[in-house]
Amino acid sequence: MKYIARLILLYMVALAFTSCRKAEEDEPMGPSRTLLVYMVAENSLLGFSNTDIREMLSAKSTLKSNQEILLFLDNNKNPAIYRITNQTVGDYLENLSPEYTYSEDFNSCSEDALTNFLSYARKNTNSESYGLLMWSHGTGWQPSNYYLDDKKFARRKAFGIDNGMNTSTSDIGYSMSISALHRGLKSWGARFDYIMFDCCFMQTVEVAYELRDVTKYIIGSPAEIPGPGANYSSLMPVLFDANNVQQISEKYYDDYINSQYGSLMSTVDCDALEQLAVATRKVVQAHKQEILDMSYDNILDFFIYDKWRNTCTQPDAYDMNGIFMSILPTNEYEEWKASIDKAIPYYYTTDKWYSYISVKAYCGKYVNSNKEQYHGLSMYVPLSKYEVGEYASSNKFFVNAYQDSQWAKAVWY
Repeated sequence: MKYIARLILLYMVALAFTSCRKAEEDEPMGPSRTLLVYMVAENSLLGFSNTDIREMLSAKSTLKSNQEILLFLDNNKNPAIYRITNQTVGDYLENLSPEYTYSEDFNSCSEDALTNFLSYARKNTNSESYGLLMWSHGTGWQPSNYYLDDKKFARRKAFGIDNGMNTSTSDIGYSMSISALHRGLKSWGARFDYIMFDCCFMQTVEVAYELRDVTKYIIGSPAEIPGPGANYSSLMPVLFDANNVQQISEKYYDDYINSQYGSLMSTVDCDALEQLAVATRKVVQAHKQEILDMSYDNILDFFIYDKWRNTCTQPDAYDMNGIFMSILPTNEYEEWKASIDKAIPYYYTTDKWYSYISVKAYCGKYVNSNKEQYHGLSMYVPLSKYEVGEYASSNKFFVNAYQDSQWAKAVWY
């Protein structure tokens, strides 16, 4: 009797083990996804890059077996590529062995550098789904260059800063223009599921419109973001959730609700940008002079030109919704707003955010985010103040470049 009981017990244990094993094997994995990370940290953000990589590593256990991170890193050493999976050993960058190390340092803000990394990723990954994280400094749509103009202003515009010094001591260096960024991303040969910019000022309508054919969604901030950037320890599962792409901005924002900094984030649906351009062109054609002549004193402004024009001459970054809310009759505004609601399905802001360069105070202070106006997307307005006065000649670099942008041609000219 005891023998029979033992047989029954062993059978039940074996059956339970087999059932658990089968359930584990049959667990739906979802589509495979690779997150490509392009981290340009040869600048003052060097220390933050180490922290963010540590956060990614701390969340590696949340990755499924068909999910991975392919990380390009340019810091104070030669650029290198790392692969992170749920089997990666180590919790710090120092614990990782590069999958590929470049033989020499180079300008990682060049189109060629980005294209080279994407080519490597295409050859060495095989996923059904791809997201792209662009990590560095950022200034939105402005043209990039690296020189001292007649006012002795060092230009560093658009995406990234590579100071070429392998140090964190300088933020003067090369950047990547949005047109160059677009060409580099176009080399991928398909649209990314999303592009997330973990850098300041990149959520502008000019950037989004330029990149609309290389990605389905764009996640970013129209304003400054705090130095620590995203909290990858908690954000990682959302970055790999194929059914939750649009809400990455919500999670990014959630992590800052109770912080000392505050946060402004949004998600752009690139498939809705053409309709936004059509609706905006209609409004501009009907009210162009009013838009150019109106007072912008009460429009939410993510970068105040009048404070900083004597040092860096970057134009204002006005909240797009705030502009048209202020100028349009109710019926026209509601018609236009339907298009931006589709283009920006998710947008979030704390009541205030801490700013250093967007306010009239060198030491920085908190700024009211004006929730009534805020819709998560900034827009340049070709105001006459940029083309007259003492700084007109210095402003030509962005005034002329704007006229050549895809958004300007679609809406203004």
